[in-house]
Amino acid sequence: MSHIRHICLSDLHFGQGDSILTCLNAPLSDVNVNSESPALIALCKGLRELLKKNREESRGSEMKTTLILTGDILEIALTTMNEAAMGFRRFIEHLMPEHEENLFDRILYVPGNHDHHMWELARETQYVNYVRAQNTPGYLGKPWHDTPMLEKKDRLPLPEGYFIKNLLQCYDHLKDFEVSVAYPNLGLYNDAHQRCVIFHHGHFTEPLYLLMSELATMFFPKRTQPDEIGELELENFAWIDFFWSTMGRSGEVGDMVENIYISLGVEKARDKLLENLAKSLAEKFSEHLSSALPRKYIVRAMKKAMEKFFQKTADQIVSRERTHTSSPLSSECRKGLNRYLNVPLRTQMKHELGLRPKDLTFVFGHTHKPYQGKFSFEEYPGLVSVYNMGGWVIEKRTPSPIHGAAAVLLDEDLNATSLRLYNEAENAGEYEVRVEEATDQTVPANPLTEHVGSLIEKTSGAWREFSRITAEEVEKHREYLRYRVRKMKEI
Repeated sequence: MSHIRHICLSDLHFGQGDSILTCLNAPLSDVNVNSESPALIALCKGLRELLKKNREESRGSEMKTTLILTGDILEIALTTMNEAAMGFRRFIEHLMPEHEENLFDRILYVPGNHDHHMWELARETQYVNYVRAQNTPGYLGKPWHDTPMLEKKDRLPLPEGYFIKNLLQCYDHLKDFEVSVAYPNLGLYNDAHQRCVIFHHGHFTEPLYLLMSELATMFFPKRTQPDEIGELELENFAWIDFFWSTMGRSGEVGDMVENIYISLGVEKARDKLLENLAKSLAEKFSEHLSSALPRKYIVRAMKKAMEKFFQKTADQIVSRERTHTSSPLSSECRKGLNRYLNVPLRTQMKHELGLRPKDLTFVFGHTHKPYQGKFSFEEYPGLVSVYNMGGWVIEKRTPSPIHGAAAVLLDEDLNATSLRLYNEAENAGEYEVRVEEATDQTVPANPLTEHVGSLIEKTSGAWREFSRITAEEVEKHREYLRYRVRKMKEI
């Protein structure tokens, strides 16, 4: 009998108005982080009922479940820290309510790009503790930019999730609850089966988040990107933290950044924004130039050049993986996965395990397109199971069936399965919760897939209600996105 030992969620984006897990005011004019989104309440209820039934059928097992959160949980790129934090608290209040038995033993937090600062807080706290532990005023080692992938007794424990743990301190029943941070990879390993599951947010599979390394290679062509994951993070952490974890907390400027972010995905609004920006800068710079040509010609030439530059930069942001709707994994994403698994992840795995596991599962989010499948990677024997958990953000003003969300579940033997929670659809009746496994059709479903499928049937009432509410919330948040786009066009 399988037992659900781990539940993994990703890309919840608490605090962001486009996340269906964030409550909206009525009429749809702003977010309300003091209240709970109906979709959030329904999700937490479904998960609690699933775990209760799981324990009932596990012969009275007292083993609790570990909650793994793989990035973009707190939205601090496009909103303020307090709004993201309050959204997370609403989640905890419904997933781990005070007057019910807590079904979870700990949280393992793997930050992404939108909440990268959660890693910076943990990393800097970890380094301060290291400095404090030095008994003599001797040499201090450099701060490190990653954690061990695998927890082992002979290694330092994973750093404490300082910010998240303090968010939980106000709840008496969670005062001693354990929260640990792993970055950028978290690994679980089963010696008996030589089975390994790796969790990573997914941002390092895209070149946009390796921008500093790419620029260094452009200036120094003989240079290659680092093979070590810590070095890769060291080169890019300041860029990631600046743009994706800081801008939303910059007061009125942060509000402007969110509007710019929205308009980048809307062609007319984007073009108008870039045109205004280029014109403003051209006029400003031309004031300081002396030329025989009339100023209007200088402004026109500078404006055209700047527009071209800004358009190219915007296109890189707009063409991120989550915007490709023709397939769950674009050819560029597949290349990024190849690079990440075959080089930095493989290097870290070699250091920590000294071998290549026979059975590897790679779990990520980031793209907002849930998916599972088997892939071949040259550095690994056999096929690798790949699971993507999608995300909870409304990307487009019309239904996008490729977008949606899933949870990945693991049992004590590290069998994995995907609980597909929803995909966007034209009709509310098409929303449904189902269980899907990464398989090549040559082997039967693993015992966890069968077990979770049975549990979903036995808790079907909660999941039908979740699907009904989710369909409503998707449309409500889509209308909110339309409203914000209309406002941008009026500017």
